[in-house]
Amino acid sequence: GDPLAATDLAGLRLCEQLGRGSCSTVHAALNVASGARVAVKLFRGGRTSRRELMAEVRLAMALDHVHLCKTLGTAVMGGEAARGLAGGCPALVMELVTGGTLHDLIFAPRASCPPCAPLALRARLARELAEAVTFLHRVDIMHCDLKPSNVLLTAGGCPSVKLCDLGLACHLPNEAGKLSGMRGTPRYMAPEVNFCAYGFPADVYSFGVCLYELLHVKPFMPMDSALARLLALVQGVRPPAQLDEADRASQGATLDERETLDDEAGRRFASVAAHIIEACWQGAWEARPKMSEVLESLMGV
Repeated sequence: GDPLAATDLAGLRLCEQLGRGSCSTVHAALNVASGARVAVKLFRGGRTSRRELMAEVRLAMALDHVHLCKTLGTAVMGGEAARGLAGGCPALVMELVTGGTLHDLIFAPRASCPPCAPLALRARLARELAEAVTFLHRVDIMHCDLKPSNVLLTAGGCPSVKLCDLGLACHLPNEAGKLSGMRGTPRYMAPEVNFCAYGFPADVYSFGVCLYELLHVKPFMPMDSALARLLALVQGVRPPAQLDEADRASQGATLDERETLDDEAGRRFASVAAHIIEACWQGAWEARPKMSEVLESLMGV
């Protein structure tokens, strides 16, 4: 049957908007009967087809991992949320994750996020993200849009990763599987996505870019345009993966005094992460490591 008609959302009251994409908005919502809070992703215009949306729903509900944002159910929303949409507004009901995103932690510090997250925290978040992506690859799912804003963080003093947004994810039946057509966000897309068929190594490349930004606490190759970045990548241009003295000085000024880039654990994470980054964003996709190998390397830091 149609999974979008599985539940009536009449028992949920939409609250504050948490995020907006080109095809959807995400709201916090209150279950009036139980008092529980959840997240509701409302799909609007811009989807290619209802079939595409149903594919995301079925995919999300079939996956269960501690570092994936859990899908709780589906529904069709009426009332104000469905204004102008015949048949109601399809919605995905998910666990509510309120600690912001990895993008917030790196680029938009708030009261809950220190100006520069401690290295131990950054190392753990990198491992948890690698665990989530490794799990997806083991069940033949390619995420296709890995980026810090798609990595939710749980609230509290010890945040944990919840990878979300499977809107572009695809099932590839084997490691040799290939996709065609551009999917993803330009800054994080592997170069081959723009030119030819691609597969799981494109996710590995995207992970490497995320890890670069997490380690360096700055954007990967900021350019005036996506085309300028792509041309530079094709020509083999990459920023240094290793932290330079300016990076160390900048980060050292904001890190907790008990945990600096000069201690052994910090040096080990910075060194291992730099080697992983260089391996992940190699131009030749067949030379990149598998995500399971990336995870194994990160387990030692």
